This record gives sequence, structure tokens and C-alpha cells, in this order.
Amino acid sequence: MSLEWGNFADIQSRIVHYEICVGTSKLNCNILRWKNVRLEQTALLLNLALPTNQDLYAVVKATNRVGLSTRQTSHSFRVDDTPPTVTKLPRFISSEDASSIYDSSVVRVEWGFDDKESPIKMTLLSLKLQGGAHTELDNIIVKSNGTFVKSLS
Repeated sequence: MSLEWGNFADIQSRIVHYEICVGTSKLNCNILRWKNVRLEQTALLLNLALPTNQDLYAVVKATNRVGLSTRQTSHSFRVDDTPPTVTKLPRFISSEDASSIYDSSVVRVEWGFDDKESPIKMTLLSLKLQGGAHTELDNIIVKSNGTFVKSLS
């Protein structure tokens, strides 16, 4: 898990360190106990056993030289370990026949994916030529779910 924070300030006593924790409520650090990260404002937490389908919270605590502290809690987040499911197999489409390409200057592809747990943010589209040759359509990130049209001219 990657955390990033800012906007903590103490002009009189200065912040001397930050601590972070993760829990199942805003006040319960039951997943990751308080961890001192010095004055870093980012943290990469690895090998955590985060529960799935449960609201989780990250908390950052800033402490000043005299021991006073304040906390800031993230919005809730969930871990989704389920992949999207295919609802429509990828296929080339054209206006004349939905299973073949007649206009060689335009590529049209349609597909369908669904994910009940999380929104699909992007699809990685790769079209390979016979024999495995690379094309200008290798590893294209598509933000929409369902169709892709590209003029090749």
C-alpha cells in the first residue's frame, strides 16, 4: 500500500516525526500498528495481510517537539482481489458485417468486461499481426469499456 500526506504544520514547535497506521475503523489501528516514519511524507507498506471486502482506513499522526500530536484519517478504501469477468469476447466489427473488417484504414474492436467489486478504470488493448509482428496497436490504454476505433491512415 502506498501512502502520501502533507498539510501538517506547527510553526512554534515544529513537527519531529510522523506515524502511520491502518485499521478497520478511523480510531482502531488493528491491521498495522503505529509505525514511526520519521519526517517522510510518503510510505510504501509491503506484505500486509489486508482483509478483502471490508472498509479500511489509513491514519497519519504528526507529533511536535513537546509531544503534542494531531491525526488525519483517509477516506475508507477496500481491497478487491477479484478480477473482472468477460461479458463479451473481443471481436472486430464493421458496419457491413460485425465479424470482419472491410475498411482496412479503420480498426474497430468491441469487448465487454464487468466487475461487481470495483470500477474498471482502463483496458489494455494489443492487436498482433499473424506471425507475432508488432503494430502501432500494441499496448494501448483504453479508458472506456466496450469499443475502440482507430484510423490507420
